[in-house]
Amino acid sequence: MAGNFSAAVIGADGCRRLDSWRSVTLSPGETLRCGMLSPGRVGYLALAGISIPKQLGSASTYAPAGLGGLDGRCLSPGVRLPVGQGRAGQQMLRTLPPLDAAPIRVVPGPQEDYFTAASLACFLGEAYQISAAADRMGMRLEGPVLRHRPEKGFEITSDATVPGSIQVPGQGQPIVLLADGHTAGGYPKIATVISADLPRLAVLAPGQCIRFAAVSVADAERAARARAAALHALIAGIGPLVEVGMPDLQAIYAANLVSGVVDAREEDPVARTATPVQDSPSSRWERG
Repeated sequence: MAGNFSAAVIGADGCRRLDSWRSVTLSPGETLRCGMLSPGRVGYLALAGISIPKQLGSASTYAPAGLGGLDGRCLSPGVRLPVGQGRAGQQMLRTLPPLDAAPIRVVPGPQEDYFTAASLACFLGEAYQISAAADRMGMRLEGPVLRHRPEKGFEITSDATVPGSIQVPGQGQPIVLLADGHTAGGYPKIATVISADLPRLAVLAPGQCIRFAAVSVADAERAARARAAALHALIAGIGPLVEVGMPDLQAIYAANLVSGVVDAREEDPVARTATPVQDSPSSRWERG
């Protein structure tokens, strides 16, 4: 479970409340009930051990085409999932991912020349609100109208699109393509959200406002590497679950609990501590 919500396990022995950012193992007959999300936030419930045949190398669902998952269908009440082998032991995320309210970074283009100079300045200088018409295919934004150059028009010969492409149709309101977006389109693309910021944009809720900031391709590449390193560090930080009130043995083992030694026979042992010699590979000590 990940996100800003709480949950509860309901069984024969009563109700046991849980925080998020952890895994939980259910026994036969137990029910997991997830609480309300914090305003403007999203939550994830990932189920391990589900036995579903993969399509195109993935067990995920692409509902618009009826591919993957459980017969290509969205989950609904009463659906039963076939169970395979899950992970042993319960785990927790030790370091929570940071909340970042910085502008969404974009690389201009590839058709920024289809827009007036005033529209380009407006796109980068004004805030846009996420509309209710947002799903996994695309996120429609509401805000200042972006004008196309009259001599260019608002249509192009259809070319490739990618997750993060920002198309602007004739009415002038931008659309950000997301994970299930189409692979080609005929509207000019004013900019492309960099891959490092696309996950941060995709989890925002309707009604929230965002701003854009232009960066170079080199900046986008550096941001992608930094995000990959941060994600690797988060995953590496997953460890055994520590219940509230219990000692965190992994943190204790990783901590340096000895900063020096003292001679208790000294009149003032605290004032005459021993410190390690920093430039020596041996275990020599100097007296302070």
